[in-house]
Amino acid sequence: MEAIKKFILPNLIYCILLLTATLQMSAIAQESVSGAHDAGGILQIIRPDLDKAKPVKFDYNSSDYIFKEGLCALQKNQLWGFIDTLGNWVIEPKYFIWGNKAPFFSDGICLLGIRAADGYGNIPVYIDKKGNQLFKNQSFKEASPFYDGIAVVGKVAGPGKPTVYSFINTQGSAVSGAVAPKFKGWFFEFGPFGNGLTKIWDDKLNSYGFIDNLGKWVIKPENKQWEDAGEFSDERCAVQNTVNFYWGFIDKTGTTRIPFDYREKPNKFSSGRALVKNSEKYKAGYLDTEGNMPLGFKYTFNSFDFYNGYALVTLDNPQLTKAVIDVNGKIIRELLYYTDPYVNSDGTIVYQPKNQDGLQVLNYDGKIIIREAMYQSISAFSSNLAYVEFYADGSQQSGFINRKGELVIVRKD
Repeated sequence: MEAIKKFILPNLIYCILLLTATLQMSAIAQESVSGAHDAGGILQIIRPDLDKAKPVKFDYNSSDYIFKEGLCALQKNQLWGFIDTLGNWVIEPKYFIWGNKAPFFSDGICLLGIRAADGYGNIPVYIDKKGNQLFKNQSFKEASPFYDGIAVVGKVAGPGKPTVYSFINTQGSAVSGAVAPKFKGWFFEFGPFGNGLTKIWDDKLNSYGFIDNLGKWVIKPENKQWEDAGEFSDERCAVQNTVNFYWGFIDKTGTTRIPFDYREKPNKFSSGRALVKNSEKYKAGYLDTEGNMPLGFKYTFNSFDFYNGYALVTLDNPQLTKAVIDVNGKIIRELLYYTDPYVNSDGTIVYQPKNQDGLQVLNYDGKIIIREAMYQSISAFSSNLAYVEFYADGSQQSGFINRKGELVIVRKD
């Protein structure tokens, strides 16, 4: 009997340990195996269900389709209008695009174009969310979208006279005491604001300075000081000097906080980190707001900005490992990918994993939002909807999905 116990007990313990390990491995495998929501123990692949989605007629376009302030600009028969999150047209498509970006609402106002009264060319107009044209008593030749409550407009002073630019507020009134907006060369630019400031060119001093949303100088330009400038974030802004055209960072007083050591324009700060590149060695790293490199140049150029404390990077190793890291460089999740991951403006990470046909969507912190969805591309979520493109019924299709990956709006030809 004792001999039997000596034989059975060790083997029984071994079997229990083996079974436990197998179950643990199965759970891990289930985390990484393709498939979306677990229904009755069966992993499901999300496929676009055209019959359950609301059909909306609009033109096939690009990832410019994104909801802002609850509305999304869509193009239909080459004209632009807006739908709500249910797919209902709330502003009929009868406008032209103004500028090089898809129309969007900011401060409840959208910049669009309409045909000029004489039928030659277009002119800019502003509308509210009900489609009402604003500031009808004014005529603009040039205009910018609204940012932080102000916009830049250009008016013609008279025949043969140059365009005069000024700031207006959301009531259409001129902003009192504001500087006169100027632009570098012929390039019309304004906004967006970062940390309450945005750059403005001074054509007399040939340098950028920074104004607040009252249109007043906060950092005055100095003679031939800054050739170019980025956007403030984390109280820092990248600026380019006019000595050797290298880049450094200033604070909101205009004081240099990070030396001009970078040949290529650094990215803006996010989560206390700014992506910079060493073009000679083809490596990338992250600065902190004091100019230190706590993570070193351990990454390749194919790395992304931090978002809420996390970033997608490509490690500078023979495998070119893709990974989600935290601000201290700790690897949160490594990605085994078939197609290169990309990062949307909302921080979501989209890629096709190995041994999987569909796309996987990760939150910015590496947690899975959608495991496997049969789409070709998935854009940023806004108002809990994301624009997608896919192939179905023998043709290229597009529409909008919810955060479960379900198709809720589909483009109708």
